[in-house]
Amino acid sequence: MRGAIGASDKVLEIIVEGANAPEAIRGIRNLIILARVLGSIEPELLEGFARSLPEAVTLLKAHESRPPRFWRLLKQFTSKNWRRGLFFFGSILEGFGRNLPP
Repeated sequence: MRGAIGASDKVLEIIVEGANAPEAIRGIRNLIILARVLGSIEPELLEGFARSLPEAVTLLKAHESRPPRFWRLLKQFTSKNWRRGLFFFGSILEGFGRNLPP
């Protein structure tokens, strides 16, 4: 029993030392930021994204192993949903670029 109690102090000391490392502090800060980001996203948007991933994987598996031809891509560019998704990700990329340090 005494050995277990003595060892728990050593384990706690190791955990505290690890938590004081710069990497651990950055990781904790990043997790807090990610939690805020996830909290700011409308659940419907995230749900739509989650539904679209299995659809995209299914479409990818249904196509041949070689890349799509130029005309297939050109046809895809005319799709309203494709353009909406491209605009969404383009907006995210633009905002990300705007907030990058110089």
